[in-house]
Amino acid sequence: MSEAKSTAKPAAPAIPAEKRIKLLCEAVGKAVIENKVNVLHKFFAPWLQTEVSAKALKKIIDTAGEDRAEPADFELIPNESSLDDLREHQAADDRETEDGEPMTLATWDGDLTGPFTFPICDDITDANFRQALAIQFAPDDEDEEMDGCYALYVIVVEVDGEMKIGYLEPGEEA
Repeated sequence: MSEAKSTAKPAAPAIPAEKRIKLLCEAVGKAVIENKVNVLHKFFAPWLQTEVSAKALKKIIDTAGEDRAEPADFELIPNESSLDDLREHQAADDRETEDGEPMTLATWDGDLTGPFTFPICDDITDANFRQALAIQFAPDDEDEEMDGCYALYVIVVEVDGEMKIGYLEPGEEA
C-alpha cells in the first residue's frame, strides 16, 4: 500500500501583532505622503469607512496640511495608554461643533489640537483594541521656510483578523 503525498502547504508562521500594527501604520503614512486617499480609506475599520467617505477624507487630509510643509517622511510614536485611559482623556476634553454636538472626524472643524479629543466609537472595545499611536509627519529637510507638518492620531483595532484604523484624528505635531 502506498502512502499519498500531501500537497498542502505548511501553515505560515503567524506574524506578531506588533509587526502587523507597524506594517499597517507604515502603509497609512506612505498613503498620506503619496496622496493616495483611496488606499488610506481602505485601511479604515468598517465603522470609520461609513462615517467618512474617501472624498471627505481627502478634504480632511488637505485641511490638516494647509499652511504647512508637504509631508515627506513620517515617524510612528507609540502611545501606551489603555482604551479606558483614552476614553477618560477624551471625556475630559469634550470638543464640540458649533451646534453643540460632539466633534468627530466627519464634523472636524480643521483646528489641529491635541490627541484623542474626538469621541471614541463604541465599536472600539477592549477585545479589538490593539494600540494607540501618532503618525508624525515631517517635511523634506530643504523645506525650512514652512511650519512643520502634522500628526495623525490613530487607534489600531483588529477586525476579522486584520489590523485596521478604528479612529483617526489630525492634530498638532506629537
